[in-house]
Amino acid sequence: MQNSAQPNPQIKDFVTVRDCPTVVRFSDLSTQNNQWISQNYFLNEEIKAHLKAIEQCFAKEHGCGIFLIGSYGTGKSHFLAYLIQQMQARKLSPAPENVFYLSLLDYASHGSLEDIISKKLGIKTDDSSRSAKWSFIQEKLSGGILLVMDELSEFLRSKPSSQAFTEDIRFLQFLGEWAQGESFWLLAAMQEQIEHTGDLEYSLYRKIKDRFPLRLLLSATHFSDLLSNHLLIKNENYSVQVEQLANRWLALYPDHKHHLLQIKNYYPLHPATLTLMEEVRDGFSQTRGMVEFVIRQMGGDDAGRITPFVNRHWGELLSPDFIIDHFQDLFELQPEFLPLSQKLFPYYRENLDKLFPNPLMCQLAKRLIKLLVLTYLSPGRTHLSLEDACFWLLISVSQLQPEKNTQIIHKIFTILHEQGHYIEKKPQGYYLDLKQDIGIQFDKQLSHYLTDLPQSQQILLEEAFAGLSSSDFPLLQLEQNRWQQRQINWHFHPRQFWVCFGELAKAPDSGLALHLRLPWEQNDVKSAKINQCFTLQPKPINAGDELRTMVALQRMSQQTLSEAVSKRVLSQLQNLRNNFITQLHNAYLQAALYDKEGLQLQFNVGNLHRIDQFLEQIALTLLKRTYPGFERFAPSHGSLSKTVYIDLMDFAENNDLLQEDAIDTVKLIREAY
Repeated sequence: MQNSAQPNPQIKDFVTVRDCPTVVRFSDLSTQNNQWISQNYFLNEEIKAHLKAIEQCFAKEHGCGIFLIGSYGTGKSHFLAYLIQQMQARKLSPAPENVFYLSLLDYASHGSLEDIISKKLGIKTDDSSRSAKWSFIQEKLSGGILLVMDELSEFLRSKPSSQAFTEDIRFLQFLGEWAQGESFWLLAAMQEQIEHTGDLEYSLYRKIKDRFPLRLLLSATHFSDLLSNHLLIKNENYSVQVEQLANRWLALYPDHKHHLLQIKNYYPLHPATLTLMEEVRDGFSQTRGMVEFVIRQMGGDDAGRITPFVNRHWGELLSPDFIIDHFQDLFELQPEFLPLSQKLFPYYRENLDKLFPNPLMCQLAKRLIKLLVLTYLSPGRTHLSLEDACFWLLISVSQLQPEKNTQIIHKIFTILHEQGHYIEKKPQGYYLDLKQDIGIQFDKQLSHYLTDLPQSQQILLEEAFAGLSSSDFPLLQLEQNRWQQRQINWHFHPRQFWVCFGELAKAPDSGLALHLRLPWEQNDVKSAKINQCFTLQPKPINAGDELRTMVALQRMSQQTLSEAVSKRVLSQLQNLRNNFITQLHNAYLQAALYDKEGLQLQFNVGNLHRIDQFLEQIALTLLKRTYPGFERFAPSHGSLSKTVYIDLMDFAENNDLLQEDAIDTVKLIREAY
């Protein structure tokens, strides 16, 4: 055992990194030594919940379609391979007995999805009935079938024509429908929602959405658990030693206590490294994620000329500036990085030692420039403050006088700003200004996103609507696609009514029901009759190019962009979004109200900004329509007249007051009281 008190210990004396593959492929399942797939898979709470949801699906008599959705680097392929391996070992029960899996990266994009899957399952690809062929294979594999597909969204995106794309989507629809009536399950991994993969017709979009009801989302948030509990192999002295480091840094940076407590779990990784890596990774590479970064940096990589970080002295940090070193090979290749590779980096390679003759100052200046590059690339950051620069590098020039740490950073930035190039200053800190033509860059990227949009206006409207919050549009205070009970006082009588906003769910068995439709949905009289509900149909929204631009900007805002492009995106998006919100308001203020038979009703429009008042105005119309005699006999109108009272008593002497065929006077009194 390593003596924890020895002088100048190395990081590897207390912690090493697990040596495991950073990419998982389905072909690994057929290799002889494939135990690492399950042994190296970390089950956090999110993953356990997804596995439980899948098991619950398997427990049902009939199957369904399942989408596994996650961006690059979230571990979709490893999740699928782990699930397949667990099923092959019969560790999931109940579960289909027959498991088929394929990665669509192994197939040419011009091939049809139906031919690929049919060949995989041993189904003939002749012109005979599709249902007959699938019935045959279903009977042959009577223990149930699970088909697992990886990289579906990439396959669909690469289709050579819109016709080929639509054919594959229609086959997906068939698979979803088939699953709902058979012991067949389809699990497909996607980088994005299905509506982002191509020009999807609205009707197909709705059908796919209905037939793939389970959508499992893989986020990147579980990486911290994976790092702390699995990738880092800590010995018994690790906790004591890292506690001493954290306490030393805490004395210098007391305002960062929360992050310094995290270092106790992640050292030698700086918590800011995890944060910034996640912010900028997609801009560099869609395949090189945090796992690859940690394993290559800590364990070393001869091919990439990376020396193992674990061989460094205990106390050194894998700080954010290492991210720039890690992706250095990509700066010359990707066009969006050309201002960095052709301007910034060459200039400082040539001049940095002239600006800073002192080798230690020169080295620190080089690290600060890398932090500025990270800030430049991160879509959510506009500058690098002195405080962040000090903390990201955990500068410890003086333990007794912490202010000297900030002073040395300020001195370096001052020289870079005043004597160097491309580094500008604002009150909050420093930033890179590479004098790019932001307009050209913005237009080029926007054009790319516009090209990828579907033609269906309904899909675009739904995506635009999904980007709003309740503060943007008051009706979003209502939970969508489910019935919610509300109350109104009508002539001192509390009355209950139900409201459903969005897609029509099964109506409650009794009571007044109001369906608030979306402006892009057609009024469905038949559905209203079946569900016995009133319908508020907003005026249709006639959105043109502005809608397409808004959705494209909305998608751009979710990606990694330069600071300048990001500012322009957010500015234009907000303007278009405000116009869209105004259209939504007008659509509901000019809405039509229909009864259960499809007849239009007159009603007073309430204040949409006060959702309770808006709904109560509609509810009053519903109550008056349903109980037309109530107001004549409501208690607020005084006691019953003598004639009405005598009629009531005469009827009550020989009849049941609640009987169905009561006289009109009794029915009206029952409504009122």
